[in-house]
Amino acid sequence: RTKPEKDERCEICEERRRGRLTEWLKNRENTIWTDEVADVNNRLALLTLDFNLDKWLDGTMIGTIYSQSFEDWYNGKKIKKENNVEIEKDTVQLLKDFQVLDKIQPTKESIFSLLEQVIKNLDSDKKMAAGILNTFFQDVNIDEKSLYSHINNIKERIKADNLTKNNLATYLFTQNPSPARLYRIWRETEEFFELVVNEIKSNIYSYKWKRIKFSVDYNDLKSKLNSDQNIDDSPFIIKVEDLTPEDLLVFHDKNGEFYTIESLEKFKFGNKIGKEAVKEALSNGFKHLAPEDEPTKNLLKNGKNIQPSKEGIKVEEYYPFIEITKSPLSLRLIISALDSIKILELVINIYNKRFSKVIGKLPLNIRLLVSKRKFPLYVLLEAGERMLQSGEFKKPVMMNVWWNLDGMRNNEYYGFYPTKILKDDEKYTLDDLVPLSDGKTYALYPGFFDYDLLSATTDRYNISYKKQKRGGEDYSYYSARPYYFYQISQIIELWEILKNNLSSSKINYIEEILTGKLREWRNVSEANKDCVFRKFVEATLKDAFTDRWEKLRKETQDFIMNSALNGLLLDTVVLFRHIIKEKEAEENE
Repeated sequence: RTKPEKDERCEICEERRRGRLTEWLKNRENTIWTDEVADVNNRLALLTLDFNLDKWLDGTMIGTIYSQSFEDWYNGKKIKKENNVEIEKDTVQLLKDFQVLDKIQPTKESIFSLLEQVIKNLDSDKKMAAGILNTFFQDVNIDEKSLYSHINNIKERIKADNLTKNNLATYLFTQNPSPARLYRIWRETEEFFELVVNEIKSNIYSYKWKRIKFSVDYNDLKSKLNSDQNIDDSPFIIKVEDLTPEDLLVFHDKNGEFYTIESLEKFKFGNKIGKEAVKEALSNGFKHLAPEDEPTKNLLKNGKNIQPSKEGIKVEEYYPFIEITKSPLSLRLIISALDSIKILELVINIYNKRFSKVIGKLPLNIRLLVSKRKFPLYVLLEAGERMLQSGEFKKPVMMNVWWNLDGMRNNEYYGFYPTKILKDDEKYTLDDLVPLSDGKTYALYPGFFDYDLLSATTDRYNISYKKQKRGGEDYSYYSARPYYFYQISQIIELWEILKNNLSSSKINYIEEILTGKLREWRNVSEANKDCVFRKFVEATLKDAFTDRWEKLRKETQDFIMNSALNGLLLDTVVLFRHIIKEKEAEENE
């Protein structure tokens, strides 16, 4: 959008900014300032959560959930009128009334046999066909007169010119994509994102972050400016003597009312830190007031001190994250980089509880991009759009189940999963759905997790993919990103093991040794390369862990070893040490 060269933003953007600012001034419990979100390392993160609902909204995944079980049908009862007397009969009795004398069982084989008779007798014996079909409907009665009407309705719903035992059984026993069901899916994902935001507020930030509001004599302030200029509704840098760091970002509303608009935990003044340090420093006044984009341009006359009113220095609370967009498909938040892992754990827990019956069918992708607080927001958002957006991340993967099957293994409605990948416009049938079982391969949608650090605006062009892995030479040698959604928990678990057993220097040692060896061997193609590298990794880990290695359980040793071999270990170190910059305790030296 074009704008006058002298203006900071165009008219429309200025109007939007003014609207956000007005709303914030009315209710400052939330924040609109990215600087207020940044952590003590001056880093923030763009967290994006995406649901892939394509195969739900077209009915494919809805059709993998049973609407009635075989036992429901077999044990069902219906009222039948005989000689003007209403009699309740079960399924077997109803079938016998229509001369179906086969042994009936609550199995797919029995059902297929019955439906073959329905299709076979649609024209030759409508009474029998209607009688058999009637047993599959609880609240609908089908007779000879209404048979064709129901058959045509079924064909229309499943979009089939011809009925087969398979597509008819699928229609009768699995859920159909009715408008009401599609709306419920839409509402479920929408409510999930609403719950995530609310839980971040109540669990992660039950103790809100603090900002400081302070007031100065407005006439005194204007009299000490170098020139008569409008300083209302603008951000400024003030420099406070002996405050570390000395630059403090503030917003001047009007009439001498100021608000700090950056996170305060990093500040120190004397023996005080955080908000107390800033409060104490402000009580001494300041002699430097500069526009945010010209921090060295002091607007105050030389040596003039601005003294905030001591009674006017007050502490406010706010939630340190910014909601960028929220819809049933996606949620984008600006969050503190250091808090990103806690928020990820929260998201995982909510997802696993709320969608426990459709894990592997309803994929959630998570994208995490970290940058310095002054990084251009539009570049951060653009980089986020480059992550996990290609069609390869919307396809199912043939894989084993990764979640606990207790409570799901024998679920009559949700415990069936597809065992093949569909072709275009194909839909699952009962033959494609089998009960969940450990060790069996299913066509699953695992969801993906990717992350990166943007140090320069050009870094966004490094985000590319090839065969569901990050493109680029460095990534192919040193990284296995992106990971499946469920592997986030493994990454967190691995980091807990590392930081609880190793010092920062030992973790750095492992990273340097493994990275160096991978770089050295990237062009080596000897047959025993993997075997030699495995021995090298084992020796490196034992050297770093020293006597702690033998104290670890065998399962933990194997987990660390496999993580070092498949790239998870290096990616974990990169995430925690270089991207979010979490500090490890040095007591493990």
